[in-house]
Amino acid sequence: MGGIVEDKYILSSIDTVLEFDWDEKSVKHVKISESNIKNCIFIRSSFGFYNFCIFSKEGDLFYINPKNKGLFSAFDSTKVEIEKSSYNKNSYSIKIEDKYMSSFFDGSIGFMGHEFQLECFWLFNKEDFLSIKDLLSHEWVSKSFGKKICKPSIKILEYKLNIFGIDICIYDFLQSCRKHKNGNNIAIIYENWKILNIFKYNPIFVYCLFGYGILKQFTQSVRSLVKHGKFNHRIFVITNLREEYFDNIRSIADITIERVDAFDRVDHVCSRLNITNYKSLYDNQPIIYSDADVIYDSDVYNFLYKMVFQKKISAQLEAGLASLRESDGVGAVLFKKSETNPLKEWGFNAGVLGIPNLYECGKHIELIKSSMMNYLRENGRDSLEFNDQAMSNYVLDSLDEFDEETITSVTHVPLDKSIPKTRKGIVHCWPCGEERHLYMEKYNDYLDASEE
Repeated sequence: MGGIVEDKYILSSIDTVLEFDWDEKSVKHVKISESNIKNCIFIRSSFGFYNFCIFSKEGDLFYINPKNKGLFSAFDSTKVEIEKSSYNKNSYSIKIEDKYMSSFFDGSIGFMGHEFQLECFWLFNKEDFLSIKDLLSHEWVSKSFGKKICKPSIKILEYKLNIFGIDICIYDFLQSCRKHKNGNNIAIIYENWKILNIFKYNPIFVYCLFGYGILKQFTQSVRSLVKHGKFNHRIFVITNLREEYFDNIRSIADITIERVDAFDRVDHVCSRLNITNYKSLYDNQPIIYSDADVIYDSDVYNFLYKMVFQKKISAQLEAGLASLRESDGVGAVLFKKSETNPLKEWGFNAGVLGIPNLYECGKHIELIKSSMMNYLRENGRDSLEFNDQAMSNYVLDSLDEFDEETITSVTHVPLDKSIPKTRKGIVHCWPCGEERHLYMEKYNDYLDASEE
């Protein structure tokens, strides 16, 4: 705990962190997976002095005395001492005004004149604290364990994390995060040489909705995604519609609304390229962009799981329909104007995009966006058929960064009003032969009836 200024976050022996409740002006225990670092109390050491600190919502630093719950905007002279615990390796005892602080198993905080054997504390710098919080806050998958989903747990008294049933020393985990973490993936080296390669499973579906008329399709899409796709994670909606338009659908789905203005079709179709602007989406893996006219007729985990391990963007290949050399809708004009030949024969439909994560694929999405903006600036705003779909095909083919298999293998495109006999996972309804929302409602009713 040396150095000029050093901040340490506090984890208690009951696997909780200390948060300050600004409304009640009280210190409370919160599970680390449910904590908000903005409210977490930390210990700041400066030139041998220790103080409990908290940042306000405005970012101002306050000193805090957990013993009397006092807040101080200036330096707090309360005597705080940090001692190595006599009973638990890697842990500390904390004294305030010569009294030892404890986190009792009933969730209360107490102060006694003697050191506690079990109720002690572990101190982590911010980076390590966030690594542990990230692990415990999410589900993870690993090729070594098939399709099994793991929600890790912590046993702080043993200084261990349990991941896929394996007890791993917290020190080994943190060392691995520092050396072998790649975005949302961690290669954990434990017990000197053993390796556990884990991938965050935090999927999200993204929709871009402009105009009231699209809501009928969106409602049927989400209805199928939740009930028949068995999706119970967050849905992210980029839209120019007001929040109240989504009140009904929020009764069945966890929906986040991001309101934007869009002035024409170019704005509408290209809003999906702006997903790299939303920092929260970097925590998601995988990301599915979905048009509103898509039905999900079986468990989406079957393809989301595969996508976690991919490094390329995936979409439905339109083999036999959309030639990269001849169809401008998939960028043929761009290959001709750039005087280059496509690497593949067929283009893809951008109505469903499977994006493994933004750490791997964000740079490609940014390149598509910047190339398209420059092209439209040179040739006119309406000069490119299907806009981002054409440019996406051109850029991803040129980079050889397109996955032909993952989405294509689970997508069905109905060419008439009939219901597919086999469930593949994704049904893109754009050529269905009738009003899309009516076809989608009929499809959902059929799925509902077949499961009764």
